Amino acid sequence: MLNQVAVFESPKALAGEEDWGTPDELDHAFAATCPDVQAGIPLMWRDRWWRMFDRDPIMTWVDGNIALLGDAAHPPLQYMAQGAVMAIEDGWVLAKHVAARRADDGSIDWRGALAAYEAVRPEHCRRVLTTARAWGELWHLDGVARLRRNTLLRARDTHDYSFTDWIYGPTALTPEEEPPMFTPIPLDSVDVSGLTDSARSAASGNATPTTA
Repeated sequence: MLNQVAVFESPKALAGEEDWGTPDELDHAFAATCPDVQAGIPLMWRDRWWRMFDRDPIMTWVDGNIALLGDAAHPPLQYMAQGAVMAIEDGWVLAKHVAARRADDGSIDWRGALAAYEAVRPEHCRRVLTTARAWGELWHLDGVARLRRNTLLRARDTHDYSFTDWIYGPTALTPEEEPPMFTPIPLDSVDVSGLTDSARSAASGNATPTTA
């Protein structure tokens, strides 16, 4: 089974129109893509589409004996493919802290377990939410900014994972175990003055469509 989803910025949605994300917008968004992508677009369902939403990170997840986890705590955009993983990690981290605070008689220091859980997970998920939001903006760049993005990505080694090492390492149980994030590279630091006029012209079209 192949699950194919097309993701694009809808001009109608950005303009506040109600008739957004329609099949004509889908076709227009992917009109300049490679033949393989264009061949797949007509095979997609045309009667289902939805907006993508996230929420600003929250750092308070615990109130008394009630704790949030999963999308209730950190609904992300899809660009890092971490939504389900974060929920699984939430449960694993909470279970670890509960197990560490279970006494011989079976009683549990719930206050301590929930405090330890809240000490580490909100910051990690804040990073994922804000990075996914920034990556979504990066994928849909236009004009010179798109040229700079493409130049930057082409220059990176195929096996350079420094932008994502922090997310795919071991799950932290304490704040001290949370790895440092990557160092952002400002797009305006990339020189595109030597690119051809045709490359500049190609980058001046519609926002880059992406698939997920």
